[in-house]
Amino acid sequence: MSQFNKNLRTHLSFISRSCELYDDGHTEEALRIAVSLRVIFHNTNNSTSLLKHLNKKDSVSLISTFVSQKSLGSRYGNIQWHTIIPVMLTSDGVKPPTDNWKTRSILSAEDWWNEQIWLEGQFALSRKDIVLSAANQDGGAHVDSNPSAKTRKLRAGPKGTVIINEKMLAGAMTNHHHPLIRQFAHEVLSSDELCSLANIT
Repeated sequence: MSQFNKNLRTHLSFISRSCELYDDGHTEEALRIAVSLRVIFHNTNNSTSLLKHLNKKDSVSLISTFVSQKSLGSRYGNIQWHTIIPVMLTSDGVKPPTDNWKTRSILSAEDWWNEQIWLEGQFALSRKDIVLSAANQDGGAHVDSNPSAKTRKLRAGPKGTVIINEKMLAGAMTNHHHPLIRQFAHEVLSSDELCSLANIT
């Protein structure tokens, strides 16, 4: 096993442990998850993702548990705001459903990373946008004194109409990116290909 495979195993282990803590009520663990997701998937001119180091950037597939923009648009029309996360409302607040959701599609790692899942009028965010905001500006690996509009939007949460479990509700939640990131973690840990690369059985 190469060092990069071992690094992948380490970060998948970080994600798994953070998910356990998140599910026990420590929702700030979403910020730790975001850092590991950045390490696995994000490429820039100055940094290389683990998937690229492993020459698997274009071949690994992941599940998406999010309802497509086209699907929601055809059913609900032009509404003020919607999120495409399949979150659940419980007595403890908003939680991701992990496997308790009927929508599953298979995407390449690149398409998964860039899939838009947060829509508010003309404002749209992908997994990449959400993870990098959490990791780079909201405390995952760095705290920004002047965060971007994307990060401020994630902290403030939605306004207007929200679709949760395909029901239209009044939007009133903050740190909406935490359950989003928890669901990203579930999608990543459900990837047989990533687990195989990390020699996780």
